[in-house]
Amino acid sequence: MNNYKGEIDTLTLSPGVALTSGGVYDIGSGVLGVAVATTASTDPAAVQMEGVFRVSKVSGAIASTIHTAAEAWSASQIIYWDQTNSVATTKAVGSRMGIARDAAASGDAYGYVVMDALNTPQAPIVVTAVLRQSLNSTIGTHTLPGGKIPSGYVPISYMYYVNTTFTSATDAATIALGVETDDTDALKAATAISSGTTWDATGAPIVAAPAAGVKTADERSLVAVIAVEALTAGVLTVSAVCIHTGA
Repeated sequence: MNNYKGEIDTLTLSPGVALTSGGVYDIGSGVLGVAVATTASTDPAAVQMEGVFRVSKVSGAIASTIHTAAEAWSASQIIYWDQTNSVATTKAVGSRMGIARDAAASGDAYGYVVMDALNTPQAPIVVTAVLRQSLNSTIGTHTLPGGKIPSGYVPISYMYYVNTTFTSATDAATIALGVETDDTDALKAATAISSGTTWDATGAPIVAAPAAGVKTADERSLVAVIAVEALTAGVLTVSAVCIHTGA
C-alpha cells in the first residue's frame, strides 16, 4: 500500500496559541486534540488525537453555565468537551470528545475518556415523537413519547404527519407543538383543529420552519399543548431537525 503515510494519533501543527501539556484544545473546525507538551504560541506543537486521557469533568455546579449540578458518568457514555469552561461533560456542549472508559461518581474531579480521531462537531439530528389522543387528550401540556433533543441544540425545521384526523366535542380544541420547558409552542403556535386541514389526515406531511427560535437548556422532549377542549380522536408523528450550537 504505497499511499500509506502513517498513523494519525499524533499531529504536529502551528496552533497560533500557547498550549499547556495535557490540555484539551480545539485544533480547528471543532476537532479536539490533547497537547503533548507545553509550547509557546509561536512554536509548532504536537497534539494527541487518540487514546485514553484523564480529564477534568463537571464535579459541581458552574455558575452562569448549563452545568447546574455535578455529573455521574457511566462506562461507554458519550462525553463532550466544553471548551469555554474546560471540562468534560455528558451534555452535548461543544465537540464530541469520545466515550467514558469507566464509570465516575458525580463528585469526581476527573474522568477517563477514550478519544478517537472522529471527535468531530455534532451533525444535525432528527428527533421524532408521537401525539396520540388515546394517550394525551386532556387540556394541558403533554410530553410526547419518542426521542429527546440533547442540550445545546436548536430546532431549525420540523415536519408533522397526521395519521388520524383530530377531533374534539365541538372541534374548538387547539394544538401547539414545541419543546419541553424551554418553549412549549416553539414549533407550531396554537391552531384550532377546525382551521382548514391543518390537523386532518390528508395524506400529505406538513413541513415548516419553527414558529420561534429556541435553544435547549438541557435534554428536552417534544411537547403538545392542548387547549379549549379535550381531544376525542387524532394521531400525528412530529419530527424536528436540530443543530448543535457549539456553545
